[in-house]
Amino acid sequence: PGKILAIEHWDDSLPMWGQENFHMTTLPLYDPDTPEKWMSINKQLQQADFIIIASNRLYTPLMKLTQCQTLPHDRCYVQTVQYYKDLFSGKLGYKKVAEFTSYPTLEIRNWKLEIQDFGADESFTVYDHPKIMIFKKQ
Repeated sequence: PGKILAIEHWDDSLPMWGQENFHMTTLPLYDPDTPEKWMSINKQLQQADFIIIASNRLYTPLMKLTQCQTLPHDRCYVQTVQYYKDLFSGKLGYKKVAEFTSYPTLEIRNWKLEIQDFGADESFTVYDHPKIMIFKKQ
């Protein structure tokens, strides 16, 4: 009880029972990379016990927006990309403790076809088959 869960804004949160036992903080990762954004996020991360990524809605497109010389200044996410790299590699001080997926699957007797659709359109991977990751502070 009383654990702080950091979630990403601009994404749908997970349906959770017992929310009264948790405090939620929303990480403004889609905001432009500014010193103010990172001061705020760093403060939130100091307090958060868990980071919950409910889908690839943010990290997939933002990981592609690093060519600052060709992008509008407020749509270049070099620091945000580094945040995700550090989070996924464990360098941020959080460890992935759970991952949930539900890929489209066709099963006939002993034969099974599973389609890993992470390259599909965002509406498909975010709403129908999200990859959910939970990271715990170490």
